[in-house]
Amino acid sequence: MKNWRLGTLLAIVLVMVISLGVQGQTLITSVAEDPNSLDPHKTSMISASQIMVHLYDRLVYIDENGAPQGWLAESWEVEDEGKRVVFKLREGLEFHDGTPITADAVEFTFNRLIDPETAAPAAGWIGPLDRVEAISELEAAFYFTEPYAPLFTQLTTAYMGILPPHVVEEKGDGFGRSPVGSGPLKFDRWVSGSHVELVRNDNYQGFRQDVENQGPLHFERMRVEIIPEAGTRMAALEANELHVGGAPREEMPYIETVDYIDVIIWEEATNFSFVEFNRDKPPFDDVRARQAVGFAVNNEEVVLGAIAGYATPNWNPMPVGVSGHDPELGRQYGYDYDPERAIELLAEAGYADTTGDGFIDKDGERLELSMWTYGVDTAIDAAQIIAEQLRSIGLRVNLEVYETGIMISGLSEGRHNLNYMRWTWADPVILSMLFKTPGWTEMYSNPEIDPILEEADVSLEFDERMELIREAQIKLLQDAAIIPLYTDWIMTAYRAELEGLKMDFLGGLLYNDVRFRD
Repeated sequence: MKNWRLGTLLAIVLVMVISLGVQGQTLITSVAEDPNSLDPHKTSMISASQIMVHLYDRLVYIDENGAPQGWLAESWEVEDEGKRVVFKLREGLEFHDGTPITADAVEFTFNRLIDPETAAPAAGWIGPLDRVEAISELEAAFYFTEPYAPLFTQLTTAYMGILPPHVVEEKGDGFGRSPVGSGPLKFDRWVSGSHVELVRNDNYQGFRQDVENQGPLHFERMRVEIIPEAGTRMAALEANELHVGGAPREEMPYIETVDYIDVIIWEEATNFSFVEFNRDKPPFDDVRARQAVGFAVNNEEVVLGAIAGYATPNWNPMPVGVSGHDPELGRQYGYDYDPERAIELLAEAGYADTTGDGFIDKDGERLELSMWTYGVDTAIDAAQIIAEQLRSIGLRVNLEVYETGIMISGLSEGRHNLNYMRWTWADPVILSMLFKTPGWTEMYSNPEIDPILEEADVSLEFDERMELIREAQIKLLQDAAIIPLYTDWIMTAYRAELEGLKMDFLGGLLYNDVRFRD
């Protein structure tokens, strides 16, 4: 009897050890859609990117200060006033199959990316790149038709991962279903519509300084489940069928009450919401009326009412997480909530309530404003709050809700007076995309700002570019080009038994330091 009990106990312990070992070796996460390809030149899907970041290392990454740092590239030189950039690779780098990473691979990767026959969705993201040439075994020269300042930010994306030429050529169209890279995880298998399995690269050598672990990952495998519904992902996380999943904003009050789920929050994200104007007709052809809107809008109230507080109020004309954002700049030149000052500015512009109905007019002519927004709950909620805030200073605002595509296509027609909008971009070039003449909706032009943005867009010297971005922001705020509102947080829930999960400067999840707690 005694021996039977001892044997049973040992068997139970063995099963527990095996079970814990399996859990400790396999990290389970998810994406919302089945990727169309894992070839970075054949897709632009977010779900593909979320997997490819583990498969392909890139030349550079962006550090915690927003500056580019070497990854596969040890260093680089900017020549010919930014039209030639030479990257020097580190020695001893290898792809997953053991073949060396050389400048020939860099040449192949980027020439394939921009080749029209490749039809790469991300080809335009590398700007005016003309060609790449390997000038030595470890040096690759990038030739541009004109300087391209966003180069380093764009090089960090998964779509710019370095590819092994011989594998791509051997597999042809099949490369996207059986990829080979140089990242911390290697491709294992893909069950369409179900999951993708990756296995640890035991020979991995990393060089990023925003993580502690420079070697192979601490877990052996990653399983990426395809789960379209946010609610299903949350249920799987609760049931311990996922280790990492999304954190829907509406679920946050519940998540915060349980001790087996933690949340990593990217507060300095690269999105921002704002109010923009039709400057071609009254009242917003007058800068004072635009400034009045700035003083009338209470950013904190919008954040609490529309997004339940899960956002950072923002007074700058760019996202909180983009290099060059300085909150003190926004506070100094932007528009704090001051409804009395808003009313004064409208009066200076000739608008007053002459009829006593609580709404302003000009020379006795009734003023009715059309405010557009798109049909997403947070956008509608935010626009409703803003419209009510504007009504409180005497602006008669009628809110109109459209499907996103219809709204965007209609903005340049000028039938509205103002609108609520949200943009996401990770590089300061977002200022040019929004405001360089004629503006993204063909409704903004400022000759004082254009030359500053043009210079910023070609400067590859980080500090010099940041000073230009600062100067542009000041002028945009003084002109009340838009009224910034907030940057909403990106939140990721994960099982509390994980430790070491972190986000990089651009919001990417870093698994290098992740361990399962004992």
